[in-house]
Amino acid sequence: VVYRNAALQTLLRRRAGAVATLEEVFAQESDAARAYFRLTRAAERAETREEEFYFRNGFPGAAGSRWLRVSVQPVADRAAPAATAPADKSQGRTLWHVVDITRERTREIETVSSLEATLGFYDGLPQGLFAVRPDGRLAHLNATLAQWLNLRTEAGRAFTLADILPADGLSLVKAVSRATPGKAMRFDLDLLREDGSTFPAQLICRGQGPRGITSVLVLDRSLEPQRSGQRAFSEEARLARQAETAPFGIA
Repeated sequence: VVYRNAALQTLLRRRAGAVATLEEVFAQESDAARAYFRLTRAAERAETREEEFYFRNGFPGAAGSRWLRVSVQPVADRAAPAATAPADKSQGRTLWHVVDITRERTREIETVSSLEATLGFYDGLPQGLFAVRPDGRLAHLNATLAQWLNLRTEAGRAFTLADILPADGLSLVKAVSRATPGKAMRFDLDLLREDGSTFPAQLICRGQGPRGITSVLVLDRSLEPQRSGQRAFSEEARLARQAETAPFGIA
């Protein structure tokens, strides 16, 4: 070791004051030892390499587990002319860079956990919910809506707006995305089930501009009241849906 800065010495310092080597520290755990081995081999070949790993035991001078990013990079010896440079690259110098990325990884884990909790909350809602990207791909579709439409949501399957909306519905939702950001629009529309049948619904859409994501709340209209005193309302709603989804213009 030709040089070691104060930050690395602080991390590697033992209680007795002696400074441990990276090999001595990383040999304590299998993941760290394997990463150190790959970095060492890269250094011997004068290659650049970076490894990230979870270090459970922590450094001698720092309590607690740590996420580390360790990299190696060959360093040219400027003092030696090219003609006298060693032919064996393994005899050159290597710069080791050790970064504690624990805070960064902790924030990422907390963000992912928060997102998973939010999506889990959405899946438990009694209303349908989906979000649309500007290109028409669905960024999210909750479990309630997937159940209503009998969609197969196996891992890796991606949905587009055309999978759940007829052509006229596509134009309506796209119009919302072009509307004033934050403005909500409500309309009745028949969604498409997996088997091709329709699902009567009311959509409440809120766009975030042409380049933003449009969020859509879906209310179930398949259980409209059928009692005698409310039959007229149901017929009116059904007629409105038919007018919205008709394949021709109606004025």
